[in-house]
Amino acid sequence: MNKHQCLILSIGAFIFAFCILGMAVRGSIKRIETDIKQTFLNAIDEHYRSRMYYLSYARPEILPWDIIQDMLMPVDSARAIKYVIRKGEGKIIINIPQGIKDLKGKRQLNEYVLSLACPVKAVELDSLFRLRLWHKGITGESGVVYYAQHKSHYSNGSSQKPSRAYSTPRYTLDIAKSVKVQAWMAYDASTVIGYLNPVAKVFFLLSLLLALVLAVCPISFFKHKDKTLHTKVPPGQGIEIDLDKQSLRIDNLPCSIQKLDLALLDILHRNMGQCVSREHIKQSFWPTDDNANEKIDTHIKTIRKVLKDFPHYRLITVRGKGYYLENTRIQ
Repeated sequence: MNKHQCLILSIGAFIFAFCILGMAVRGSIKRIETDIKQTFLNAIDEHYRSRMYYLSYARPEILPWDIIQDMLMPVDSARAIKYVIRKGEGKIIINIPQGIKDLKGKRQLNEYVLSLACPVKAVELDSLFRLRLWHKGITGESGVVYYAQHKSHYSNGSSQKPSRAYSTPRYTLDIAKSVKVQAWMAYDASTVIGYLNPVAKVFFLLSLLLALVLAVCPISFFKHKDKTLHTKVPPGQGIEIDLDKQSLRIDNLPCSIQKLDLALLDILHRNMGQCVSREHIKQSFWPTDDNANEKIDTHIKTIRKVLKDFPHYRLITVRGKGYYLENTRIQ
């Protein structure tokens, strides 16, 4: 497997890893938002029970006791009821022709009464909501909005909320549909990580590890054949250059060559298979010569003449860059 293949596989592994992560994050967000909605409903239930206790037992003086007894009823009561609620000199009529038998209807009626005597406190509801979220591992900034008598009441005193916040549906509490509550939660990244599917986490980490291995150290895991560095030349064959003795042997045969041509061939041989730029050749031999380009062309032609009797060796021109020496024996 060559370096290009390793690179392609590495990119593919990265893409696969982040596709898995994207799907896992979407699933995590969906589970978080489902839990936020259910947690808010549970907080509403708890706040309702605490207000019922407060009004029915702790503070009977808020309204005349006989009226409270008539207005409030246990939600587990099975009897059907019809209500005419009197308040002071006037009266508030809730028309329920068939009475109320289901628990939801009885609670909605109680919520209407509570909205008059002991309304929802947005700050307290938000505290219950946030505490329950914390127990589920959902952390961040939260808020509650309480709508009643065409007014909005905010737990944090402001209607502003983070743009990334998730808002629950607006829940209607009372039978007259005049009291509504809504919550929002700007959960943080640690919450999303905590809600990730364990299997997806494992697949993501394995895919990411594979991508890093392929990108950073392919040679350690694949027996990569480098055509120019790792293939042995058969005995008695190859280019042998001795600059001290000014000698050249190709495939064990002596060759006649000029000193400067031999030095240039030595550079090309030491960089077998790799492009040697014309600028590098110029700086090595004629750094200040205005005719350097013509001289390079002349010596390259001379080297090609020396190599023409050895077809396994070719001097290749890389247009606009330079030259490289190729040994076609190496596969």
